[in-house]
Amino acid sequence: MTYDQLRTAIRKGQFAPVYALYGDESYFINQIGTLLEQKVLAGSDPSFNLDVLYGPETSANAILN
Repeated sequence: MTYDQLRTAIRKGQFAPVYALYGDESYFINQIGTLLEQKVLAGSDPSFNLDVLYGPETSANAILN
């Protein structure tokens, strides 16, 4: 899925259960992350409902938990 397709789907409220964002351009990853936070977590407490894991800094156990 391209950046534009993903951005459009999120704006329409078409969410996947899990997102794995990767690539050389951290700007686009950050933009999608911010958009997801705004659309998915609108009206809720992000500290309770949000887990962000960075591949090089995490383990399989952390992901499963």
